[in-house]
Amino acid sequence: SNHASRCHFQHRLDVFGMFAVVHALSSLAVTALLQGTSRLFVAVYAPLLVALWLASDLHYAHPYRELVETAGVAIGVVVLLGAGALHVRAACARGHSFQLAPAYAAIM
Repeated sequence: SNHASRCHFQHRLDVFGMFAVVHALSSLAVTALLQGTSRLFVAVYAPLLVALWLASDLHYAHPYRELVETAGVAIGVVVLLGAGALHVRAACARGHSFQLAPAYAAIM
């Protein structure tokens, strides 16, 4: 048996973990944008985990595997950045101000 068939489950766990981390952050950003509670986070993230588990099941040798993995992460990053930016914009509109942490300010 070749490497891809012997390591499918480990590869699936790796892909699922990557998806789960990125989409946990994007779900938190959406929850913050909507000023939601932990219940909203769970309502957004729990069904997403099921979908991510299913999406991570493409066999390593599948022709669309790399596309699905890249798109899965890219969608999470776009949602994270978009929701984060909208959250900051909404907070600024409410009169909040943001400052960079001193370590970041020193290098900017």
